[in-house]
Amino acid sequence: MNFSEYQAFTVTTAKYPTDYDPKNFGGLLTALSAAGIICERTKKTLRDKEGKVTEETREVISRQVQRAGEGFTDFSRQIATEISANRGAGTGNTVLGAALYPLLGLFGETGELLDKIIQSPEAKDAIMKEMGDVLYYISELARQLDLNLDEIAVTNKEKLTQRKEKGLIHGEGDNRGE
Repeated sequence: MNFSEYQAFTVTTAKYPTDYDPKNFGGLLTALSAAGIICERTKKTLRDKEGKVTEETREVISRQVQRAGEGFTDFSRQIATEISANRGAGTGNTVLGAALYPLLGLFGETGELLDKIIQSPEAKDAIMKEMGDVLYYISELARQLDLNLDEIAVTNKEKLTQRKEKGLIHGEGDNRGE
């Protein structure tokens, strides 16, 4: 099976609405975005700086931790009463609205994958199933954004090959050395 075949399959099992107004999830999305930046900065510190935290990295992570806390606080205030999706409202970022469910699924399944690896690193079958769930939500996110997984893989391979040839695997930014 290739990615295109897998992506065609996932659409047959995708049963969720796509017309959410993302403004109603702003706090949660802010917190998840901040968590992603923290993970990315930590990864680059391990890869590029041998785990040595610079003052700049410390400041970035500190700001993102604060941002995540504020986002979770805002979202917790909202869910104290209800989560109002305002489906069909037609306001806000419609692309994000369509991508919201697969994005939340991707973050949720990534968290479950991390838990499995921490709790049972020898449980390869359980880890593989969680990785399959992550792949499912990546496929659905790509579909909602009208992207093809085969093309994503080819584009990523080309990008990484160019970076490797230029000695730019380490560093930051999507367009390194261009």
